Amino acid sequence: MSIIRRSLSPILNGTASARSWPQHAGDTCQIEIQGVARYRIAEGRQILFDPAPGAAPTDIRLYLLGTLMGALLYQRGQLPLHVSALSTPSGLWAFTGSSGAGKSTLAADLHLRLGYPLFSDDVVVADLCPGDKLILHPGPPRLKLWEDALERFAIDKHTLVPDQTHKEKYHLQLEQGFCTEPQPLRSIVVLERLPIGESANLTTLKGAEAVQLLLAAALYRPGLRHRIGDPAQQFRILSTLVKQVNVYRYQRPWSLSALDDSLQPLLELIAESTGQCKMPGPAIP
Repeated sequence: MSIIRRSLSPILNGTASARSWPQHAGDTCQIEIQGVARYRIAEGRQILFDPAPGAAPTDIRLYLLGTLMGALLYQRGQLPLHVSALSTPSGLWAFTGSSGAGKSTLAADLHLRLGYPLFSDDVVVADLCPGDKLILHPGPPRLKLWEDALERFAIDKHTLVPDQTHKEKYHLQLEQGFCTEPQPLRSIVVLERLPIGESANLTTLKGAEAVQLLLAAALYRPGLRHRIGDPAQQFRILSTLVKQVNVYRYQRPWSLSALDDSLQPLLELIAESTGQCKMPGPAIP
């Protein structure tokens, strides 16, 4: 893959208007982020970018490594999933859900308190290997946490990098305890909030119900998947995922003060899947 700076026309050849988002013609699409840059993705192999006058390099990079990389993966026939994922004693577990469902806080708790190695706290890439074996490729070694979560884990926000798109959110870069190699997925859990006072519960999902829930909750930049790439291939990857891994809906009251209690059903399920009765030992310092 190559990333090249180049002057780009506002209208992609083969499209009628610069107003469509994204512009799409054959195996090429173009996305313009006002005040940041114009980007063009071709054949799942190349990204061209044309910065807007005065655009901050950090903003250009943010979209380049986020939205545009997602578009490139869709072009390649791979599936970017918006999940937090950790390597547990029973294999790789991923957690997804709508914004604010608590994916990052849950990942931080399992990583910092229980010592589970981090696999991703943003996006992983789902891919089919020969024989239709599903594997996930890891994301960068960092956690993205809100200020209240940092207080829970006694982490000084002044030592962290602020998030460029969310005020009061920070990036915790990890120096140890993270995964660097692709792994098969064992389980994926869709997080949903319950009112405070209700009991946490886990239910198993299968077949079409599981596929539909993952389509709604787990795909990265879902607005792009309808316009870029092959919908049949996307559905094939998700259908294979549902056949090969456990899919759960995990409903819990979302409160930091009640986090330990609400996580208990999940920890018990991971322990049962491992055939162990004890949780892993000391947290990563």
